Amino acid sequence: MKYSIVRLSFGLFFIIFPLFVFSQKEEKQILIWQNGKKLSWRDFQGQEPTKHFEGAAAETATKINCTYSFKNDTLKYLIYTVFDKTESWTKIFTDYALAHEQNHFNISEIVTRRLRKYFQEAQISNTKNSKDNFKMNVQKIINSEPALQNEYDKQTKFGLDSSQQYKWNRYVIKTLDSLKSFTQISGKKILTFSSQDR
Repeated sequence: MKYSIVRLSFGLFFIIFPLFVFSQKEEKQILIWQNGKKLSWRDFQGQEPTKHFEGAAAETATKINCTYSFKNDTLKYLIYTVFDKTESWTKIFTDYALAHEQNHFNISEIVTRRLRKYFQEAQISNTKNSKDNFKMNVQKIINSEPALQNEYDKQTKFGLDSSQQYKWNRYVIKTLDSLKSFTQISGKKILTFSSQDR
């Protein structure tokens, strides 16, 4: 079971790339997705809520943090996936269930990488129309994350269908690998110029 929060910020950066600052409290509450670093049941520190999906034995809380700004002719961005320890909980402790929950974190990272890919490859001119179109497409990619998570839980029956779980395990590994060029969490690009800009 999974729920996610997407934090999308647009505006000026007041930090220097790729530095990000967390308070000590925040640092202990979150994990930033890293290749090769797996979740453990110790990371699920939240309390089971009184209201949740009936039959849920665990819940993974992830966030896609996406911050970007346009300044002069440059787009700067910072995009990363976070696991929230205090909002994630479990009442079972099997390796199989942990692998199912790990895939929720990995699925969020897939969408994060798709977002980074779009940021790197999008053709953006220094016009309001182009920037508005860019923002709309960013939102579409972000909005695809809950649907993909829901499809994962639906097809695997929340991990109970081992055959579908195996297929999804392979899909997640293959998709992450196909997007391995997009692991850099921050970047910048120069905007193109159209005749309207001059």
